[in-house]
Amino acid sequence: METQTINYPFTVEQFNTLSREQREAVEAVVEYLSDFPLSEDPTDEEISTSLNLLKFCESSIPPEEFDGDILETIRRKFSAVFCVGVELADQELTKQGFTQFGQFSFCPVIEPCFDDASHVVIVDYNLPVCYLHEWHKAWCFHFASLKELAEAVLNVKNHLVAQVKLTNPKEGKRPIYVSVEGGVVQNVENIPAGVSVVVLDYDVDSQDCERIKPSPLNGELCWMARY
Repeated sequence: METQTINYPFTVEQFNTLSREQREAVEAVVEYLSDFPLSEDPTDEEISTSLNLLKFCESSIPPEEFDGDILETIRRKFSAVFCVGVELADQELTKQGFTQFGQFSFCPVIEPCFDDASHVVIVDYNLPVCYLHEWHKAWCFHFASLKELAEAVLNVKNHLVAQVKLTNPKEGKRPIYVSVEGGVVQNVENIPAGVSVVVLDYDVDSQDCERIKPSPLNGELCWMARY
């Protein structure tokens, strides 16, 4: 009698090579998808079963993950990465002394699509700020290894943390954003106490590449000057 070998996409060997931060990201995704934390001594089967929705697949989702509503399943697929990234960013910003619902309050919005790109937007509940906007086709949104998955989650986390710091400068001033395109701002005067003016120039072709960053308003590349 022949024994069939199962090739698991996500393994203990992969998990053991991760850094502490990467492991925490993977563990958070596992708990998000399965509602249970990863066991202290996980197996290849446990890890792969918990993350089955995120494995390589030529269709929008693995067929066995279909539960009657493909759009909700796709939404769950994207949420496993982006919403976990939001949770980790919440924790990191709180640790650094930022106040949730005061200086930031993330609101992830996911518009799933099974035959075109799905859009993910993370805005602020209280402020006119768009921290992130990405779009991916569901059949291209998958991961070949635990490291690849962990890096995707941590990229979301680190991006959000950086964006919150941009909108909350260390001196504690509330920013007012001025958007221009191809315009020239010579100076800004008589700025009230406690307020900073941030000029966002979206004509990036004519600007210094080293000063080009994602806009804190809509995520598009722009050149920023602070007054």
